[in-house]
Amino acid sequence: MPDDLIFDNTVDDQSAHSLQSQVGLEARLDWKVGTAVLHPHVGAAWIHEYSNDPRSINSSFGGVAFTVITQGPQRDSALLSAGLDADLGPRARLYSNISVQTGTVTRVLTEIDAGVSFRF
Repeated sequence: MPDDLIFDNTVDDQSAHSLQSQVGLEARLDWKVGTAVLHPHVGAAWIHEYSNDPRSINSSFGGVAFTVITQGPQRDSALLSAGLDADLGPRARLYSNISVQTGTVTRVLTEIDAGVSFRF
């Protein structure tokens, strides 16, 4: 048997559409420590998904086509975030942020960002 037929699985091109609204609050504080200015911040938001349709995934395995229908996306979720930014000078900033999105479905999406930004 040729090697290319051992796992003859093909997944078609996929796309998904989403329409969301987000309403929330963010609190930010400017705090001078020595020569640096720190900006701690926290936020909370409610996210609502309007396009609540399940999606289909078309695939084939060994030449036999099949379709898997997913659950519809979560309709409502909460987004919580916290972070700390630090001004290094008039044009440079260190930043960090963690965001957690959760809702009625048992899942938690976590995103962590950190880096340096420069303004020109």
